[in-house]
Amino acid sequence: MSFTWPEAKDEEAEAFAGLVISGTVEHMEEIDAKIAAHLSASWTMERVNKVTLAILRMSVYELMFQPAADRKIVIDEAVEIAKKYGEDGSFKFINAVLDNVSKE
Repeated sequence: MSFTWPEAKDEEAEAFAGLVISGTVEHMEEIDAKIAAHLSASWTMERVNKVTLAILRMSVYELMFQPAADRKIVIDEAVEIAKKYGEDGSFKFINAVLDNVSKE
């Protein structure tokens, strides 16, 4: 899978974005199972906002499949993205789920 990012500042950032996106798509079933395992009984995957789910999926991919990734940085970046693009308060939900995933 190949991606072209016209606004990418450098080749390294573009390559990393492509790796995260393609890795997330490739491991979607495992990632979704991990996310679902950390949802409360009253929440289902279908109930999670699509932007929130996309942020969670890419972040969980990094936590599960990029062992060199700093877990704190992955979570902090996901929270900042959610603050900018997510629904009000979604960053708290994302923080909680990713914190639990990162402790496994």
